[in-house]
Amino acid sequence: MASLRQHISHLWRSASAVPGTLREYVRFRRQWKGLKDRLPAGDGHPVLVLPGMLTGDFFYKNFRRHIEEKGYRAHPWNNGVNMGLSRQTAARLKKRLEEVYAESGGQKVTLIGHSLGGIYARELAREFPEMVRDVITMGTPIGGMSGGDAIPDLLRRIFNRFTKNPEWQNNPELDQRGLTPPPVPVSSIYSKDDPIIKWQACLNPAAEGCENIEVSTTHVGLTFAPPSLVAIFDRLAQKEGDWKRFNAEAYKDLAAYRPSPPAAELPENPGWKPETAKMKGLFVKK
Repeated sequence: MASLRQHISHLWRSASAVPGTLREYVRFRRQWKGLKDRLPAGDGHPVLVLPGMLTGDFFYKNFRRHIEEKGYRAHPWNNGVNMGLSRQTAARLKKRLEEVYAESGGQKVTLIGHSLGGIYARELAREFPEMVRDVITMGTPIGGMSGGDAIPDLLRRIFNRFTKNPEWQNNPELDQRGLTPPPVPVSSIYSKDDPIIKWQACLNPAAEGCENIEVSTTHVGLTFAPPSLVAIFDRLAQKEGDWKRFNAEAYKDLAAYRPSPPAAELPENPGWKPETAKMKGLFVKK
């Protein structure tokens, strides 16, 4: 259990990040037009944006608009506020993916998830890869929701408060499942300056079709910081079936990136398999 000092330290870090986030957003608004013109044009494929915990579609309105401006069809999740993991939300989200997939004429959908929304994105891709083109997560604790210190104790209490199914509370299998890559390309964008989610918890294992992209921004800033957006739009512009790892060198005049951690420093792929799992799938299949 975290001490009072740890709680205060986390709250202070989170609060102290607010002015920097606001300044960063003001700079971004000034830079967006010039940045937009330098990014690759979209191919019109559908993108479904999944919000972080205790946020909803309104928070990501500008993010979706930027995606539209580059030539993609950005879709909100239409699920209200993300209140944590629940089978009710999962059932609605599965239906939402089916709607977007059908509306696009059977084009596979890119899933972009911020924070907890990234967990939903990865699990959708795991259970319904026939409808998912690829997954991009921003500040998502891929394997750190059940225990450890990937997220602050105060945030974990909030997560457990809203995630009422005990199967997803303090369950190591949830982390094994989360760390096992889904069968589509997955890109994790993370920041060591994130005061909410520990960056180590955001790392994909060293596996085919997986990558980790480090940027310097806050948790909220991941949705608009130029390095984050450059990486996202580069990922979106890839041809389906021809996925390659992000080449930061190609954008060195637009954004700064740090080298990805070597394979030896990445988490091990647990190789979670549904046929041997005790946990049920998050989404209700027909």
